[in-house]
Amino acid sequence: MSLEENILKLEFQTTLISSLQTQKIELIKSFLPLIDACKSNKSLYELANNTLISLNVQTPQIHFFDPKVHFISSVKNIQKKEEGEILKVIKNGYYLGDDIIRYAQVIVNQKE
Repeated sequence: MSLEENILKLEFQTTLISSLQTQKIELIKSFLPLIDACKSNKSLYELANNTLISLNVQTPQIHFFDPKVHFISSVKNIQKKEEGEILKVIKNGYYLGDDIIRYAQVIVNQKE
């Protein structure tokens, strides 16, 4: 096999892997509303969440606002809390490797 053929084969494999990752992310995105709706049913929520964990999907565990993984739904001013501290997570965020599937929707403390 020539060098050009090897390069073409490698480019094809790279494109295929990227496409599979994109398809996996889209599948996971379609699954997220079900998880949100099932949060009140603890056993169903745990089952769905465990499925995401088995797919190596992670949720950000950050206590201060980070624009790389959070979307601010609203802000509040609570003096006893630190600037940028997350007061409440409205919807969990999810990511797979370096790819954000959904930003976490949060309420953040903003001092005046």
